[in-house]
Amino acid sequence: KTGTGELTLSGDNSYSGDTTIADGTLIAANVNALGSGNIDNSGTLMLDANGAFELANITTHTGATTALAAGSTLDAGQLTQEDGSTLSIDLGAATDDAVITADSVTLGGTLNVTGIGSVTDSWTPEAYTYTLIDSDSAITSDFDDLTIAGMNREDVDFLTIDGKVDEADNTHYD
Repeated sequence: KTGTGELTLSGDNSYSGDTTIADGTLIAANVNALGSGNIDNSGTLMLDANGAFELANITTHTGATTALAAGSTLDAGQLTQEDGSTLSIDLGAATDDAVITADSVTLGGTLNVTGIGSVTDSWTPEAYTYTLIDSDSAITSDFDDLTIAGMNREDVDFLTIDGKVDEADNTHYD
C-alpha cells in the first residue's frame, strides 16, 4: 500500500505473499482480507472486522500504527512494535480471552487503549483485568508510553493502571 489515502479490503483473500504498508492506511474489513503473509507496516494498519485475524508476522515500524477495532482479535506468529510505533486496542467489545495472541512478542512505542470510557465521562468501571497480549514465549521489552481512554499519564491526578508483563507469567501483558 502506497500513497497517503485509505484502502479498504473487505473480501476474502487467498494471497500468500508479504504485504507492505509504505504509507497511508490499509483497513482490513474482513478477517480473511490480508491473506497469510507477513505484514510490514510503516503506515497505518486497521484491523476492523468482528472476529479473529490469523496473520503471520507483523512488524509496526517507528511512526506507524497498528489498530484493532472493537470486536477484533489477532493471532500472529511474531508481533513486533518498534520504538516510536503505536498499538491501539479498542476494548469496546472486550472478551475474556486475550485480544492478541502470538508465538513471540517484542514491544516498544505507545499502547493506546480505548473503548472503556473517556476523559469527559464520569465513569467508574468495575474492577476487571483485560489480557491484552498472550505470547507463547517471554515478551521482550515493554511499551514506552501508555494512553487509556484518551488520558495519558501526564494528564490525570489519579488513575490506577497496572499495564505490564505479568511477573508470574512473562508471556502475558495484562
